[in-house]
Amino acid sequence: MNDIQHKQVCVKVNAYVDEKIAPVIEALSKFPNLITEYSCEDNRSDIEVKEGRIPKAYIMFHTREKYGDWKELSKLCYEIANAISDYRYAEVSVRWKEGKPVGMLNFNTEDAYWLTMAINNYIKN
Repeated sequence: MNDIQHKQVCVKVNAYVDEKIAPVIEALSKFPNLITEYSCEDNRSDIEVKEGRIPKAYIMFHTREKYGDWKELSKLCYEIANAISDYRYAEVSVRWKEGKPVGMLNFNTEDAYWLTMAINNYIKN
């Protein structure tokens, strides 16, 4: 096998994601260093479903250097927070997964359209 190291670049690829949050993931993918890792359009527990609580979504992501520089991830989260700042039921944060930093966007699933618009408008400007 060849031991030559080649420079790798990040490319956006097609992937299956939950339908209701797909537009938000597409909008986030316009941030050049953001790579989506996990997502879910309805993260409620059985008890929350029975109580009729609003569906909650999340998108977990990292920067191009997977689990790399937490400072780069923090800057990215800050940009996303600026983009969604008008939505009080959405939050972005840096969390630790298995000792490594990841970004997390949590929001009410029903706000996916508005978050998509806000992120796209932020990126345009």
